[in-house]
Amino acid sequence: MKTLILLVALVAALTAVAPAQNVPATNLFFCPPQTCLYYAGDQGGDAVFDFDNPGIGISDAEVWVGVKPTKNATVTGASGNYLTTTTTIGVNPTPFQVRVGITSGQGGKLVCNTSGNATVKAYGNPQNGLNAENYYIKKLAKACRFKAKTIYFVSEVPQYNDGSTIGYLSDVDNPPTNHKGWPNIYNDSYFNSSSFGTVYEPIWSGGTNCSGGNCDVFSISLTGKP
Repeated sequence: MKTLILLVALVAALTAVAPAQNVPATNLFFCPPQTCLYYAGDQGGDAVFDFDNPGIGISDAEVWVGVKPTKNATVTGASGNYLTTTTTIGVNPTPFQVRVGITSGQGGKLVCNTSGNATVKAYGNPQNGLNAENYYIKKLAKACRFKAKTIYFVSEVPQYNDGSTIGYLSDVDNPPTNHKGWPNIYNDSYFNSSSFGTVYEPIWSGGTNCSGGNCDVFSISLTGKP
């Protein structure tokens, strides 16, 4: 199971010529200007498992990405850029959760627990035989309130229940492409999964789940009101 956690990047030469999907890199449909609070940036070369699929024996696998708002904000939508074996949505609603105080081996405190119906649309470059897709929750069932200068950890986990579907949340290059809104917080994301026997382990360079990779921050977006 542990071999599923990290998707190793293609070598730079291959990544550069990977065929792009029919979505312009500047068309951030998942983070429109009027509501875009934060977009970490376009996908990099690495990714970490971030799907739930009981059909393949994985009941939970969560990437928690650190964000730090510059102003108070109300988050009403979220998205993530994934490398996946599918191009269609699985089971909705899709969970979205927010924690504070995560450290190595400790989950901190859950401060927002909600969900929303996600849609799937091509975005980015396919890699390693996987499709590049954005999972976008346009409207959460309950808004999440963020305070300025507080570090929050957010997690959106696509849901499937079949015999094959897997997916990985893409990382972001440093410096990022198409970054919007709040500054990125590097080296502050965690992986948690009872199915993998992992309890809030760091996943940046040198961390348990990204040995030799980048994984400094992940390709997510948050929308709402400042």
